[in-house]
Amino acid sequence: MKKIIGLSLILTSFLISAINKNENKIIYLTFDDGPFKSTKNILSAINDENVCATMFFVGSQAKKNKKRLNFYKSQENILIANHTYSHANGKYKQFYKNPNYVLKDINKAEKILCCKKNNRLAGRNVWRLPDLIKNDAAIKRKSEIISYDKVASEGYNIYGWDIEWKFNPKTSEPLWDGFTMANKINNFYKYRKPTKKNKIVLLAHDFMFKDKYNGKLKLKNLIKELKNTGWKFETVDMYSEPCLINPIKIKENNIEKNILEIDKEIKLAKEKKENLLKKKKEFTENFIKIREEEEKRLEEIEYARLAEIKIDSLENIELSQLKDYEEKKLIEKKLELKLEEERIAKLEKERLAKLEKERLAKLEEERIAKLERERIAKLERERIAKLERERLSKLEEEKIAKLKRERLAKLERERLAKLERERIAKLEKERLAKLERERIENLNKLKEKLKIAKRKREESQKKLKMIQIKVKEVNKKRLEEIKKIERKEELESEKYIDEEYGIIDATYGAEGKIYDDYEEY
Repeated sequence: MKKIIGLSLILTSFLISAINKNENKIIYLTFDDGPFKSTKNILSAINDENVCATMFFVGSQAKKNKKRLNFYKSQENILIANHTYSHANGKYKQFYKNPNYVLKDINKAEKILCCKKNNRLAGRNVWRLPDLIKNDAAIKRKSEIISYDKVASEGYNIYGWDIEWKFNPKTSEPLWDGFTMANKINNFYKYRKPTKKNKIVLLAHDFMFKDKYNGKLKLKNLIKELKNTGWKFETVDMYSEPCLINPIKIKENNIEKNILEIDKEIKLAKEKKENLLKKKKEFTENFIKIREEEEKRLEEIEYARLAEIKIDSLENIELSQLKDYEEKKLIEKKLELKLEEERIAKLEKERLAKLEKERLAKLEEERIAKLERERIAKLERERIAKLERERLSKLEEEKIAKLKRERLAKLERERLAKLERERIAKLEKERLAKLERERIENLNKLKEKLKIAKRKREESQKKLKMIQIKVKEVNKKRLEEIKKIERKEELESEKYIDEEYGIIDATYGAEGKIYDDYEEY
């Protein structure tokens, strides 16, 4: 019966773990306000269970002990993040009124922690990520929202939380143990909507895990229970990366879209250029036509004026001089027109050269920008591929480690089962040997008892025979004595009878009467 129950429990746990694994759930363990002495318990539990977590340290707290800070930075399983320098000194409303002061406080902590601009605001559940913007539902003041946006505009990623592991404000003791908290997280995942699908950020505080509250064990129990229900563990810097879609494909699709958009822009630019060239050609043609018409009109006017002058001054003696003067004027005007044309041509040539230079500079800029985008895209693809390889290698290592643990556990179970079988066989052998010894001893005892009984029976038979002999002798003696007594009694009775007879004769005088009395007697 116990074996059947054990098998049913194993099957149910296997089915539950298989269902949970298909859901691909991710939990982000985050611990605020450290570092404290109790932080070492968190680190120990995380290392023992081989999971990762994020520590949001307060700058002023970290500054007290730089050796301890450097030690935590060297740990692979934790990500150090920024939780402001002053923690607003507990005056949150006043703190968030001044956006510049908030940014200055966070920058001060950043210099101490050097945590790649991963931040959580003090006392506020706010999100500012490239793909997520969410304000604290309890806060409606616009001045605070300006502060949040100010911090985000400086390149900080701001992380909030989905569920909190609460504590007693007087003693700082956790209100629930690890198993209860794991149940709360699973219920939150089932019945409520987290900020992102299949992802939950848990908020806890370093001072909750002191030795006197048995903090390490509670945290380990939480992690074990979450593992059993199919949760995976990551740090918050992986929160914005999609976990169900391959990020390399997304980036490649975005790059392809960008390339298509750039091609469209290039086509539009070419069309604009062609239109400008057409307009320029039309403008030059129109300009030449207008200039030719203007020249013709000027020549006609000039000829008409000369004709009028000639008609009016036929009689004038100075006609030749006027003609020379007019010819000079015409030559001067022609020179001016020629110079104007050259100037216009020169300006047009400069304008065209400038446009060509601008076009070439623009094309060069576009080419450089395109190359830069391609380089950035390539670097991004390489970075994502590297991250993907690291993630896959990490998963592979975890898988190998898990298989190794399972194999070792299986070998250990087999070894223990073998030892148990040997122990049971040994015990059974000892029990059978003991039973055999007891049986032989009992048989020996029975034989001895039978011998004793037989001996006793023989002795008793001998005694009985002796007693029978003695009884016979006694009976014989008694019979002899009885016979003696009977004879004696007979003699006495005869004597008595004789005496009685004499009395009867004397008394009654009748023989028959006494005889009758004697018969009665």
